[in-house]
Amino acid sequence: MQIHTKGIVSALMGISLMFFGCATDTGTQSASNRAHPKINVSPIDFNYPIHINQEPLNDHITAILPPHIQADENVKPYIAKFQNALVAQIQEILQKKGYTIIRIDSAKDFTPTQKDTVYSLLKIKGWIGILENADINTTNPQDTHIKTKVDESAGAVILQFVEPKTGRTTHIIPINIGAEHAITYSNFQESVILSGFAGASSVSLGDTADKEDNGDVGGPVDKNHDDAVHKILNKVYKVVLEKVVSWAQTANLKRYRQVIDQMRK
Repeated sequence: MQIHTKGIVSALMGISLMFFGCATDTGTQSASNRAHPKINVSPIDFNYPIHINQEPLNDHITAILPPHIQADENVKPYIAKFQNALVAQIQEILQKKGYTIIRIDSAKDFTPTQKDTVYSLLKIKGWIGILENADINTTNPQDTHIKTKVDESAGAVILQFVEPKTGRTTHIIPINIGAEHAITYSNFQESVILSGFAGASSVSLGDTADKEDNGDVGGPVDKNHDDAVHKILNKVYKVVLEKVVSWAQTANLKRYRQVIDQMRK
């Protein structure tokens, strides 16, 4: 009788272990199935259509230094591409206005002859940052019941034109690039607490954090941050080029050339 009882207990233990193994496997599969698919990231697009009529060449040469725009951690991976595209399109704009453009690595590279022949030295500088997770509804700032976050740009890009012989600044184009927004969608995930022999897919009401109502409890938040950064930088680039094109089309560039002529006398 004792042997028979032991056999029954052993069989029950085997069945229990079998169910535990199945529950664990099912839980793993369920967690995988619950994972949110990654949202496609918007491509970087540092290009702006320039519709400026070509003017005849004038006798003014402009030298452009390499851009020196500082960037925060969110922007650093893209700043080299941003600056290369920006300086190339600014050169195109100035050439369409009749200026001859040369590129130099440093103002120290100017020879005395070049200082006499180059009328203007262009410095491109500034700072670009992206502020993460601003709790703001851009269409309704008074709304405090939002379930998404907003990333926002900050900073400025500055074009400084300098007369190379005297080192004096002839004019500055400041471009504010703040307040460009992109929504970061928050995908909330369940936090699971395993207890006893319950499988990974066995979750009680007390074990799961309601992420929408209790955002500071539970698992990590999966945010589409890269997509927001790309969208913001695309907007920032457009803002900068729009301002430069507008300046080239509306400013009295002859006045600047006359100022430089007076400074050189």
